[in-house]
Amino acid sequence: MEKLPEAPTLLSLNELAIKTGLSYQFLRKMIVEEKHVSYMKVGRKYIVNYELFLQRLGNMEG
Repeated sequence: MEKLPEAPTLLSLNELAIKTGLSYQFLRKMIVEEKHVSYMKVGRKYIVNYELFLQRLGNMEG
């Protein structure tokens, strides 16, 4: 049986806020309103790829 590829870590904005220590409002503004990071909307939740978020955040600082 073939080994499955690694899946990215997907987090909701609430989970991302807890994991990063950033406020939900700040993340929502940065991700949804200003579109600095790509996301998926599933029902009423916004889902973000955690690794890509960290990469994008690092690029914004530099």
